[in-house]
Amino acid sequence: MRYSKCKEIDAAVKNRIRQGWTFAWGEKHGCLRPPEGGARITVPKSPSDWRANLNFQRDLRHLANRMGKQ
Repeated sequence: MRYSKCKEIDAAVKNRIRQGWTFAWGEKHGCLRPPEGGARITVPKSPSDWRANLNFQRDLRHLANRMGKQ
């Protein structure tokens, strides 16, 4: 299954799913949730901004820090 047209974002989502995270499609974007529940991260299907991968990686780091993981 392909989660994003950006190969870096797609690989990051697949890695998180292997770690037990859940993914659900919305109308325009996907939603990635950690196994503990709570917060979620929006996954762009077809990012047009060159910074989309950087922003997605930042969001993953912020969520990990909020949940007490590094």
